[in-house]
Amino acid sequence: MANLSKNQHKIIRSLTRKKDRNELGLFLVEGDKMVREVLDPLNGGISYQVKSVIGSRDWLASFGGSIPGGTEQYEVGAAELKLLSTLREPNGAIAIVKQMEYRPDFGQIRGCLTLGLENIQDPGNLGSILRIADWFGIRDVFCSGDSVELYNPKVIQSTMGSFLRVRVHYIELPYVITQLQEGDKEAEYFPVFATGSQGVNLYQATLPELGMILLGNESKGLSETVTAKADQTLSIPFQDPDMHPESLNIATATAVLCSEFRRQTGSDE
Repeated sequence: MANLSKNQHKIIRSLTRKKDRNELGLFLVEGDKMVREVLDPLNGGISYQVKSVIGSRDWLASFGGSIPGGTEQYEVGAAELKLLSTLREPNGAIAIVKQMEYRPDFGQIRGCLTLGLENIQDPGNLGSILRIADWFGIRDVFCSGDSVELYNPKVIQSTMGSFLRVRVHYIELPYVITQLQEGDKEAEYFPVFATGSQGVNLYQATLPELGMILLGNESKGLSETVTAKADQTLSIPFQDPDMHPESLNIATATAVLCSEFRRQTGSDE
């Protein structure tokens, strides 16, 4: 079992920075559950290539046998693991994983429900939205280029493993919408729904099984450019005019919207 060199320490710690992640094409997966899941070829979704696993002696003794051949393994003590980890309380292991590139299959996506996210800035929000997409069977999520990066360690951690089943595409939303609405003249029309406070009451709208739900920046909402591409704007009504916050958290709003779409169509896609 090899020990980490000072240079390897430097590389691992550099993966907390977007610039270094992109240059190296790597990212971090941390914690017992998620490391085991990313190593599992039967995780039910996207198969990432794991370059290295850094773990405690006990963790490697328990799970080292399930690490694919060719994957580097390094044993570290508790203090060294804490030094390398982005978590306050590291749990067992860290994996160094290769980033993945994939192109969206617009033909396939036209038959599904999908999400379009514009200028989402909070890593925890994006991670939670991917968990929600995973829960409701939404396999593709589109993000504008100014949204927080998928491979940010806080995003990965917040997904709780859902990044392994939900494909995240960074493409400007007007282009995506055009491809989905107009790319195949023989396909069924693909409806697009913006979200905002002035929209149609979600619970009074007739919702389809397929389409795109657009959600915007946490404080600014959707831009006019993206909203103009939608067929309809939906709003989530508050129940008591005397007690309601200014807005819902975007991840909470996503859960409400996805739940109602699936409830109306009875879809378990």
